[in-house]
Amino acid sequence: MLNLFNLIDLRLLLILSPITTAIAWSIFIHDLLPSNPWER
Repeated sequence: MLNLFNLIDLRLLLILSPITTAIAWSIFIHDLLPSNPWER
């Protein structure tokens, strides 16, 4: 059972890590460029 949970945790980390990094990058870039020309 512990092995199964570890596998599920690893898969969740692999799936969620790129999503969280993308969100963090978008927020970081949005904070860097407050006036985005493509938003208007």
